[in-house]
Order: sequence, then C-alpha cells, then structure tokens
Amino acid sequence: MSRRNTRFVLLLTGFTLIGGNQPGIADSQRPRPAATDFDQIIDRIRSAVADRAWQTPGWKDDVIESVLKKVVATAKTSANRDALSLPVAFNGLRPVRPDRPFNFLGTNLLVANGIVDVDHAKKSIILVDGSIRIGHAHDCIVIARGFADVTNCDRCVVIAGHHVNIGFDLGDDMPSKPSLIASGRSMRIAHADSTICSAPEFIHVSHAKNMDFLVSPNRDISHQEACRFKDKVLPPLTMPLPTGVPSTLFTVKQVCDAESNPARQLVTVEKNGIEYVLRLGSKIADEKGQPIPSWSDWSVSFISEGVVLFSDGKSDMSARERFPGQ
Repeated sequence: MSRRNTRFVLLLTGFTLIGGNQPGIADSQRPRPAATDFDQIIDRIRSAVADRAWQTPGWKDDVIESVLKKVVATAKTSANRDALSLPVAFNGLRPVRPDRPFNFLGTNLLVANGIVDVDHAKKSIILVDGSIRIGHAHDCIVIARGFADVTNCDRCVVIAGHHVNIGFDLGDDMPSKPSLIASGRSMRIAHADSTICSAPEFIHVSHAKNMDFLVSPNRDISHQEACRFKDKVLPPLTMPLPTGVPSTLFTVKQVCDAESNPARQLVTVEKNGIEYVLRLGSKIADEKGQPIPSWSDWSVSFISEGVVLFSDGKSDMSARERFPGQ
C-alpha cells in the first residue's frame, strides 16, 4: 500500500488526551445520553457484523442509509455546497468475502470489526466497528468507530469517531464534487481541494484550497486559498463526547508512527516517574510491565501520525500530540 511522500514524527511532551469510556465508572452514576447519529451507525454496524446479514446480496441498513442522507443534507446546507452528494448507494454492491485479503474493492460492501487494511477501493461502502487504513479511496463511503487513515481520497464521505488522517483529497481533477470528512475529535490533512470537513477539537491542514470548515473553531492551516470558516452552523452529524484518559493510568509522552510501518510503531508513556514503551498491539501495562486488572482488555489498537488509539474492542480512548499551531 502506498504512503505519503513526506511524513514526520513529532517528539513532544505535551499531549491532548481524548478518549472513550473509562472502566470503573458505573453507568448508574451518570445519566445515559440520547444516542447520537454516530452511535446509531456504529450500533447497526455492530449488529451487521454479529449476524452476518450484510453478506447477503442486496443487503442494506435503513438506519445507516437514513443517517447518511441526513449527514449529507446537513453538510450541504451548512457549507452551501449543492454539489455534495453520497458517492455510492447500497443498491448493487457486492459483499466481500471476509476471509479474503482486501487488496482491491470495486462496487463492494465490506462490514467488519477490528483493524481493517484496504489497498484500493472504488465505488464501495466500508463500515468498520474499529479502525481502518486505506491506500486509495475513490467515490467511497468509509465509516470507522475509531480512526480512519486514508492516503489518497477523492469524492468520498469519511467519518470516524476519534481521528481522521488524510494524505491527499484533490478531487482527482474533479474538485467540483467535494469529499465530506468528519471526525468526532481531530483531523489531519496534508493537501485538500474543495473538501468539506468538520472536527470539533482540532484540525491541521498543510495545504488547503477552497475548503469549507464546519464547526471546527480550532484549526491550523499552513497554506490556504479561498477557504471558508463556518463555526456557527450545524455539524454534519451528532457524535458522542469522550472522557479523557485517566491521569491515574499513565501519561502519553511520545507517539512514533514509523512512517506507517506497524512493526516499528510505538508509544512512550510515563507512570510514577518511569517512562516505558507500549508497542502497537500490546496490552496496557504498568511501569513494571505488569497487567493492570481494570484495563486487562485494553491494548494499543492503532497509531496514525501523532495520534494513538487504545481500545478494548468496543470502546476507545486516544491521545494525540499537539499539532503545529497549538
């Protein structure tokens, strides 16, 4: 799978913590919020994975389809971009056999959990109760509970619960048909033209042209041309607010994505004044390398540029380096 031409690792001690549910907090101690648009989608993806109904040709989910139509309609109104539309529909898509490598998806439907890697996808819908990494995505809908990392993206709808990392979204010479990129927390984009994006916590874009930033008040843009900033409009969809990583667990000090080489990816953390390393896929442990009983199901799930995701398979929490401009 191809990767960006230029990547770098920030080695900082200042991190912003963003996360999911903390173990040890009884649900009865706090009111249960109403299900957000994103919650509804993830719940339906989780159900589809469990019963495998999506593997039946012609399958579609009315709830997911309805929420996606609402997302696009809201973003179209907020950005005043009539050209925005869903790039692909459920009708006519062929389910992918989950036991085969996802080298190339073309007019396919993929519903999965865990960590998914796809080389190329075109006119496909990819729904993941977990995180996803894609080399090239054209005219696709991509939804992930945790992270979405896409190297090249054209005319797509990409939604992730924690973080989205995009290398290039230049419209493939058709910038009049924009992508919609939404994250529940943060986003990083290298180069984009005509993209509509939304992330409430922070967005960093290196090169932005003709972009619409919706409800994204905290942003850093290195180079921009003809962009529009709309902080008081409706966001494309409602998403849950996570709690922070408990300070009693550890402090994240450094994230190394090793140019997207999973074998070398790691995160440095500190607990009780001792720094130690957790590698991608390893279980959360204390400074002595011992398991922490209340976190026994949690591990380092995904690492993207400057951001790490911890997960127990159902809930997530993440920490990110402070991007330039913060």
